[in-house]
Amino acid sequence: MLKKILYFNCSPITSGATRSLFYLIKNLDRSQFQPYLVQTYPIFDGISVLYKSINVKCHFIPTDQIWDGPWIAKRNIQSRALLTFRTNEKIVSLINRFNPDLIHVNDYSAVTASITAHRHGIPLVWHCRYPIKTSFFRTGYLLKILYEKLSDKIITISEPEFSIFKTKKKHMIYNPFELELKEIEKSKVIRKYLKIDEKCILITAPISIGVKHKGAEEFIKSIYLIKKINPNISM
Repeated sequence: MLKKILYFNCSPITSGATRSLFYLIKNLDRSQFQPYLVQTYPIFDGISVLYKSINVKCHFIPTDQIWDGPWIAKRNIQSRALLTFRTNEKIVSLINRFNPDLIHVNDYSAVTASITAHRHGIPLVWHCRYPIKTSFFRTGYLLKILYEKLSDKIITISEPEFSIFKTKKKHMIYNPFELELKEIEKSKVIRKYLKIDEKCILITAPISIGVKHKGAEEFIKSIYLIKKINPNISM
């Protein structure tokens, strides 16, 4: 019998967390597992079309959101962060109907889904994809407690997230990277536009400029070091 996994995604379609989850589900062994996705991000952005391409059902249940930062931050007030701690009846109905063996929550802000799942006694995996700040006056203080209390397992994607939690439930699994055909084609376009010879090595990196630990600064430094070691390299 197939094991049913109910995934909750709380990020927009353009988010790295959303893309990483998509690749995870895309490569899931369908002879063993049956996935179902619930998108809780409050703005419908066409994510169901993305999942239709891999034959996965997608349900849209917008919920209140909580963001890493001060409780009185503008986006926490606008998204009604305090209301995320109540059970969502639509999620309850979906859980009862789908009857999952496991619930997987993608990223930190899907608190409503996690609380609802926990109250149903269903095993819960919470995927931490961001190094939340856990000082007392920030939402991260409570998010950390919820992660550790509600989850059966916590998956972190790198060392900064892993170091946050003081529990044996935590595991570190780096994000997979799937190079699509269009990414390969994009490199050909870049070479042609910049007139880069095929003999030259072209490195493109999907890195986040806004978050220091995700590698943008190190990547830029490495380019400088390569040039310093070998001045004849064209960059």
